[in-house]
Amino acid sequence: IELPFVMGVMADLSGASQTREASKSLLDRAFVETDANRFPKFMEALGPRVKARVKNTLPQAEGAEKDEELALDLTFTKMGDFAPDKIAEQVPQLAEILKMRRQLEELLGFMDGRVDAEKRIAQLLNNEPLLSKIASQAMSDDDKVGE
Repeated sequence: IELPFVMGVMADLSGASQTREASKSLLDRAFVETDANRFPKFMEALGPRVKARVKNTLPQAEGAEKDEELALDLTFTKMGDFAPDKIAEQVPQLAEILKMRRQLEELLGFMDGRVDAEKRIAQLLNNEPLLSKIASQAMSDDDKVGE
């Protein structure tokens, strides 16, 4: 005889979710039966959400005003949304850093085995006046976009 393992969980796992079910009091919610096959649909319907403020430890550009805290508003509709890169994509400041990291990884893959190109990039990176000019131009471009 093999008995199935049955477990019940009674908890408010919706966080700051704004679904109709999450807005009900815990006593008024219906028991939801789920299993490994139905869990993705369950997660999507539940739509757990986290709203929080966390200490900002991200580096800031010179002269930029540093926010002491970051406001987070994270929504999870599938288990993959709990992966660090998926969480970073939901925080604008982290999404920008993640995008730059992916571009650098792409460049690294492109540069692999191209010795002449690697030498040229190294020369450009060691040219302080050029880097300063590029940085100031990028800052002025950012200012124009914000206007």
